[in-house]
Amino acid sequence: MRKTFGNKKVLEGIDFDVETGKSFVIVGGSGTGKSVLIKSIIGLIMPDKGSEVFIEGKDITFLPLSKREDLISRYGVLFQGGALFDSLSVWQNIVFTQLHQKQMNKPEAKAKAIKKLQLVGLGSEVAELFPAELSGGMQKRVALARAIATDPDIIFFDEPTAGLDPIMSGVISELISKCSHELGATTITITHDMNCARRVADNIAMIYDGKFIWQGEGKDLDDSGNTYVDQFIHGRPSGPINLA
Repeated sequence: MRKTFGNKKVLEGIDFDVETGKSFVIVGGSGTGKSVLIKSIIGLIMPDKGSEVFIEGKDITFLPLSKREDLISRYGVLFQGGALFDSLSVWQNIVFTQLHQKQMNKPEAKAKAIKKLQLVGLGSEVAELFPAELSGGMQKRVALARAIATDPDIIFFDEPTAGLDPIMSGVISELISKCSHELGATTITITHDMNCARRVADNIAMIYDGKFIWQGEGKDLDDSGNTYVDQFIHGRPSGPINLA
């Protein structure tokens, strides 16, 4: 995977595989290309020529939007800011896709939304509320419920704990792990929250300067032997990472 914006090289040759049903986590500092990478995989951003994205052996890298509908239906995405629609109630947000595509009627859709709310630890009384009436942690839970609403095969998590306190970050991380395992979904998470990374990762990689500088199993993160990784995961201001 390569991506350049003008003269700025953001991704300079990212290469990885994710096994079915596994959780792959990408860590790295702000501005290192994590979001660009995940958006390029999903198709929200077109990567540079020569890049390749395969799902179940099929090259979907430059598939036109008109041919992505079936593929998109297999995705679930939890965006960094939640990206809930302010004008829609919680239950309408959760089953927005099903309602928009007229896959089910409103009573069926609402019942499904309530079931997903229960999966993320929220009661049915939340269904009729609007995003502005929710705390930050509740908004993240609703966004997670929406991400799993279609029982997707592949789920993308973009900084799922951003803006949350340590306790709520732990709650969201546990919910991500729980929901992913119950669905049997393949997941890709990008984060700079090391507690989240440790909780959800089967395999993990660190991105720096447009490349993966280390990949391994989540359990090996603290013994990576990589000075860049060591500085990052311990939050040390001095080390090989350029903070300028």
